[in-house]
Amino acid sequence: MKHGITLFFMFLALMTSTVAATSEELARRTDTIQLASGIEMPASELDALIETAMVATKTPGVSIALINNGTLVYENAFGVAHIATQQPLTTRSVFEAASLSKPLFGFFAMTFVEEGLLDLDKPLHDYLPNPDFPDDARYRRITARHVLSHQTGLPNWRDDNPELGLTLKFTPGEGFFYSGEGYEYLAEVLAHLAGTDDNGLEALFQERIAKPLGMTRTTFIATRDQLCARATPHRDGSVIRLKAQDPTFGAAYSIHTDAGDYIRFGLGVMQGKILQAATYEQFLSAQGSPIPANDPGRAFGLSDWALGFSIYDLPFGRFYAHGGNNPGYSSMFFVSPDREWGAVIFTNADQANDFLMAVSARLGGLDGYQPSQ
Repeated sequence: MKHGITLFFMFLALMTSTVAATSEELARRTDTIQLASGIEMPASELDALIETAMVATKTPGVSIALINNGTLVYENAFGVAHIATQQPLTTRSVFEAASLSKPLFGFFAMTFVEEGLLDLDKPLHDYLPNPDFPDDARYRRITARHVLSHQTGLPNWRDDNPELGLTLKFTPGEGFFYSGEGYEYLAEVLAHLAGTDDNGLEALFQERIAKPLGMTRTTFIATRDQLCARATPHRDGSVIRLKAQDPTFGAAYSIHTDAGDYIRFGLGVMQGKILQAATYEQFLSAQGSPIPANDPGRAFGLSDWALGFSIYDLPFGRFYAHGGNNPGYSSMFFVSPDREWGAVIFTNADQANDFLMAVSARLGGLDGYQPSQ
């Protein structure tokens, strides 16, 4: 089942102490890293934190990349790609990044906006009617802006509640509900506008986004080489069956990549690459998404959604974030263009929320951490 959820809203929830340890592989590092708050800490303490959290949460493998001052300063892999064979995880191990597909797809969609093919506020029905929708005029109001900021009223996935299917939860634009279905509809519209199919949309993504950003190992439709290099998914400490290749362009869920490659997206956003300044302003601007007052993310800085990212307003600046889950994989990405800071974390563990929260709390720099003397 296609599946993706946002994890980042809990990223400051857990404080974790560090224990000295040695990493399996160190690909790129600096002796000292900078946390999101600007506080510095030894890179060795981040290594130790990750390994301690892995043991505590039974997370088999982790890949992480970190940007400081607009430069990739830390890239590392820990643990194993397969718990039974003990095959080591490397910095080139491929992960299903799940819903980290969404901000990258939103960025891709903005190239259609610049091209004049896509109007963010024109109903998608006017471009391409969706035959799966019931005969309800409200569906015809859904726009690309609604999709990218989760204001369509659609469920996350139609099979989450088979009895209800694609029943709208509210009139588009009048509420907030996280939905992968909306992203899939928008991908169909983009393919229609480009006069192509899923493979053609992948080719356009490579041409417009991946190649200009130097993302040579990132695809929506996995290649054979990527599948061979894929870290094995795990649940509760046991291997789960790898899915066969999905030939569809899954805008909401199907990105295959590694941490060092995906972080180039963050660098591209920081450096204002590909899109014009006015388009970036639209892409990263708060969309007035009516996030419920009781959403737990609000307690940790969640303020709104942009066109693919959640927005966190923290004491030291605005951060854009997204998390993701596919069966056997959990991931998190956050970036601050203003602070030129970003990080991506991939794990081959199902619903590894505790691990991601532990590491993100420390990277967030809001847990009272003080550098070692």
